[in-house]
Amino acid sequence: SYTITGSVNEWVVAPSIENSTYGDAHKAPVAQALYGEYKVEYCVKGSSQFSEDIPTLAGTYIARFTTTDMNATTLATEIEFTIAPKQVEVEWSALAFVYNGMAQAPTATVKGVYGETVELAISGAKTNVGTYTATASLADDNYTLTNTTVEYTIAAKAVDVPVLDVNSFVFTGETFTS
Repeated sequence: SYTITGSVNEWVVAPSIENSTYGDAHKAPVAQALYGEYKVEYCVKGSSQFSEDIPTLAGTYIARFTTTDMNATTLATEIEFTIAPKQVEVEWSALAFVYNGMAQAPTATVKGVYGETVELAISGAKTNVGTYTATASLADDNYTLTNTTVEYTIAAKAVDVPVLDVNSFVFTGETFTS
């Protein structure tokens, strides 16, 4: 009796995949087996749900390289890689206010996002006269913020006070002038 076994396979070029940044072009995985082609499947680190869908969101992932030649031993290698959040800058406006009895804070927008609407949360709104710090934060894991705080002021409101004319006044019904 004879037993036919497949060829012993090995990686000629070790599997690898480069880290990238959210929104940048996907870095193509690299590998070469001695026998046959390979396929790459991906999953979020900590999950066991692999798919051939290439990840695009910021996070840490596992790329599993598997050979597909039926006549050689199967190779399977897992590589961890990261898609880092894109760094974007907060642009502040309206940094000076006049007291109006209501809470006030600067407004901010994000510079550098990829055609998306990104909602910023602004904390630090104040009511009274003074100098304060406002802080911007973001709930989108695909971005990290720079320039997250700004100083702003609330100035006293000018009040018109009537001025008495001291050169003329009424006393006991008669007008006197100085």
